[in-house]
Amino acid sequence: MRPRVQPTSVDKTQRYSNRCEVRRSFGRRRADVLEGFSRLIEILHVDKRVRTSWILRNAHATLAPGLTVVVGANGSGKSTLLRCMVGQWRPTRGEIRVNGKPANRLGYEAGVLLDPPGFYEHLTAKEMLAYYVRLCGRKWSARHEELLHRFGVPQGRIRGFSRGQRQKLGILCSVWHEPEIWVLDEPFTGLDGYGLSYCGRRSPER
Repeated sequence: MRPRVQPTSVDKTQRYSNRCEVRRSFGRRRADVLEGFSRLIEILHVDKRVRTSWILRNAHATLAPGLTVVVGANGSGKSTLLRCMVGQWRPTRGEIRVNGKPANRLGYEAGVLLDPPGFYEHLTAKEMLAYYVRLCGRKWSARHEELLHRFGVPQGRIRGFSRGQRQKLGILCSVWHEPEIWVLDEPFTGLDGYGLSYCGRRSPER
């Protein structure tokens, strides 16, 4: 059965893939989240092949600003679609544009959490966040310390973190700079009640 696309300003009968579905939703926990604070995202007839398998076929949708959830069974292509949307993977055919700009040219306006989150295991959480701060050309400040404390991220080295602690750090590293687009792959994995509540509030400063 082919799914429906249900974001704002898109006809509910418009179809974009044969396996995963995009919905305007606010209540799902086990799903991938794409939040465009102020950007229009166009998925233009995207196909993606990995080796000999077609993961996406004719993905096509227009996503208006707001919360969009990508749902589907394991292996349905959710993560593949998100990786193409943030420019990590190139579509085999088709194009994804954000406010008219190719997705592979996105910079710091996007915040991304992939599954599982990847870190330098020998660093502490503070050192890992500081790495991203410097990568964006910014200076470390008391605000960044406060974000680590507020979200309950431990002080030890990342190699000793639990799955939920890693997830908290990953979410924080993806949103500390208040991105215009926030892309989360399986964002609720391992989170406790506070982490779920925090993620639902979008970002520390919103």
